[in-house]
Amino acid sequence: MYFLLLIAITLGAAFVVHGALSLLAVTIWQFSRKRIARMSPRKASQFLLWLRLAPFIATVIAALIFIIPAFLEYEPHSTQERISVSIGLFALISLLIVFGGLRRSISAILQSNRVMHEWMKDSEEQSTQLEGVSVHRCHHDSPVIAVLGLWRTRIFVSNQVFEKLSSEELNAALRHEAVHARSKDTFKKLALHFSPKVFPAWDLLAPIRESWAKACELSADEEAAAHDAQRTLSLASALVKVSRLSCPTEIPTIGAALMNDTESFLGYRVQRLLQISENGSGSVVTTKQNVFPQWTVFPAALLLLTTVAYPQALSLTHELLEIFVRSW
Repeated sequence: MYFLLLIAITLGAAFVVHGALSLLAVTIWQFSRKRIARMSPRKASQFLLWLRLAPFIATVIAALIFIIPAFLEYEPHSTQERISVSIGLFALISLLIVFGGLRRSISAILQSNRVMHEWMKDSEEQSTQLEGVSVHRCHHDSPVIAVLGLWRTRIFVSNQVFEKLSSEELNAALRHEAVHARSKDTFKKLALHFSPKVFPAWDLLAPIRESWAKACELSADEEAAAHDAQRTLSLASALVKVSRLSCPTEIPTIGAALMNDTESFLGYRVQRLLQISENGSGSVVTTKQNVFPQWTVFPAALLLLTTVAYPQALSLTHELLEIFVRSW
């Protein structure tokens, strides 16, 4: 009964903590949208990725470092406390959202592997590689230009795209996909798929994920063009030409495609590229990934401070758990 109570309270408290942190993340996103819009796309994508993953990461840290140790340290083995219906329900929902994330990520991996295997059977590897990423020409009619794969990413381009685009346009489009491969965007999408929702059927953090996806596309556009006026125009032209091709192919959820946008966002991308070409405006492009963004300094300092006062933190955590149990 003791360890069953530990599991139930841990999962129930994790559900509450994750929900509260998710609300905080959405609030931060809402109040930061104008500031995010002024960031470079690369910095915006990094910020949004960490903001989307932060509630889950922080909840796991809280459970492993505070909730479980506090229960084991201060809760006597002879406790007569029972699992209430409310806490049991919270624990069940917590399990459902975790298994939901696991199911989504496994499904996305299987889907990506299946599609890549099918395309590989009907494709030819080209002699040219872009920054170590192989390019494969697919022999089917649907317009495809996308990057797939987790461990070894590959760029797939259909015959239709090869024939429609000029050499300059094709090179710019391939560079766009190479940026996705170099930035490990397929891994990032997998992490976002695994990160739990607030409720099994309600993704409160979906707007942050969607904003991240748009920032990634803008960043790939910029880095592929590299502020070269001709390459920028070629990429804009490639976007327009590929968008006019019929019967688009459905891209796996952890793949990255040149064309996987709404019509309005596509228009914005083309307009932005034209503006960069004409005015030379835009953010400074960098392909270096900052593993520890500057805004993580405060949480790291807070964690360090908590570690110094760890016994007091455990005692406070146990008191909060007692309030949680009595309240529900």
